Amino acid sequence: MKKEVVLGVLLLLIAPIALAVCGDGVCENSEQDGSCKQDCSGATFFELFQKESFDRKIKGFCRQPHHCPVTPVGDLDNTGKPDTFFDANSAIEQPKCVFDTQFILDHYCRKGDWVTRTSIVSSIMLKSVPPGADYQLFCGRHEEVANRLDLKFRGKLLKEYLKTCIKGKAGKVVDCVNNMCVLTYNDKVTIGTAYNVPLSSDRGFLGALGQSSTACNGVKDNTFGRCLTTSEGIHIYAHKGFDMVFASTDTRIDGSGVGLGAVESLVKAFTEFGSARDSFYDGFARMLHFNNLYFQKKATGAVSALLERNVGPDSRDMAGLHYQNIDFNDAEPPCLTYVKTRDSLALCEGQTDVDNTFMIVRIGSTAPPPRPPEEPPAKGVVSLWGDATAKLR
Repeated sequence: MKKEVVLGVLLLLIAPIALAVCGDGVCENSEQDGSCKQDCSGATFFELFQKESFDRKIKGFCRQPHHCPVTPVGDLDNTGKPDTFFDANSAIEQPKCVFDTQFILDHYCRKGDWVTRTSIVSSIMLKSVPPGADYQLFCGRHEEVANRLDLKFRGKLLKEYLKTCIKGKAGKVVDCVNNMCVLTYNDKVTIGTAYNVPLSSDRGFLGALGQSSTACNGVKDNTFGRCLTTSEGIHIYAHKGFDMVFASTDTRIDGSGVGLGAVESLVKAFTEFGSARDSFYDGFARMLHFNNLYFQKKATGAVSALLERNVGPDSRDMAGLHYQNIDFNDAEPPCLTYVKTRDSLALCEGQTDVDNTFMIVRIGSTAPPPRPPEEPPAKGVVSLWGDATAKLR
């Protein structure tokens, strides 16, 4: 593959309910005073909390605090077997729960809480940025990140490597890879994603880069390592615990000791900002997916944002944007002049305790309430996400 083609891909691209159970959770017929009945004699008594499934459509219990619920009607024998999710023809054949560090599609179980592998991809990439350097990181859906899905590689469209893979005995159609992240800093470009099929599949990011599906076979299981360096100087890495692939013009990519500090601190900031004005905005603390991320640090200021789309019947679209080093114009208050004209229900204002900082948060339906015919239609903070992040980039 020519160097310019590879670089082109890089550049385009509620209060919990507690349940007391005994031992491993099988003794659900415990006495009202918390003691165990005779059939659970000698077991250790502990407390479990009702949690949401990764799609937020239903809640349930798992037998251990570090497990994550898939469906409460699932097969208990399939607990800890995430692949049975794709083998199942109905919910009752799916796993009831999965173990810590296991995943289904982009949904990753971390000590009993659902996060996403996309957020882990972004964390790995942010670690490579040199201290003090300017950078831009954007994570989103294929059509938002790889906006040239019509490019061809080895006779196939780029989108054919990223979409329409078959997984499991039930033959479920899934995207071959999850959301994509693109990072730029100094003169470096990195792009990364997580696989929904084995890294050895003939579909996926390796194929889109013109590489063999066996390119990362040398990386040991449950470790991060470099697969190869192409003759054009593109370094390809893989994480075989998270099933991720990265391509970069940098040699600084390091997948060890991954945390989610940047994302979690942003969620905390939005939660505190919104809930201080309306308890309804405590919902930011319930964000599960972190699929749509934007971080930018430049000499002229910093911008960070995240979006969680509507993924369940009782969930809510959420958007949060945080700007630093903004010069406020008292004659044109930014909240009223720029935000409220787009979305009258958004909360926004500069922070009195931090100079030149401005935050916007929004929870609710994607589109704002309808306006009178004589007024221009407003798109809403959530639905403006793709447009706003594209312009920032």
